[in-house]
Amino acid sequence: MSHKNAIVLPWLFIGDKKCARDRQWLRSLNIRYVVNTTPPRTEGGVTNFFEKDSDLEYLRVPLRDLQSEALAPRLPPAMAFLERARIREDGAVLVHCNEGKSRSCAVICAYLIQTHGLQLEQALRAVRRARPQAMPNDAFLAQLTKLDKHSTVGDEAAAAAAAAA
Repeated sequence: MSHKNAIVLPWLFIGDKKCARDRQWLRSLNIRYVVNTTPPRTEGGVTNFFEKDSDLEYLRVPLRDLQSEALAPRLPPAMAFLERARIREDGAVLVHCNEGKSRSCAVICAYLIQTHGLQLEQALRAVRRARPQAMPNDAFLAQLTKLDKHSTVGDEAAAAAAAAA
């Protein structure tokens, strides 16, 4: 099975449940970390297919693709998990949801806004290059817009550049 264009960053991939269940694909990309952005299986979420494998580490970020779902309370563990995986440099990360459209896209956009200083439009473009059908639901978009406006990463970088000049 081929999951083309799933690369957001060299170490960060976006996908759906089919990607998450394709062990050969995960291995071929050295994916060692998986962020499952669905509720627990008992509540209709996607299974952590290889949770018992010692070479994969999972984080479940239990989001429902609903207009009433709040992203902010769920983001800190996801951001920490992604940063830890990035710093370790010992494997790539797959962020997935059921269809690879809304929840996984929202979490990756939040990460790009918070840690890379991208504006929401830039973050969405980066994710959609990897997965053209990706698009957070309207409520997630509104929350990401607020996150973008409150992000100080870009401001800090601009201030540091101005101070160095």
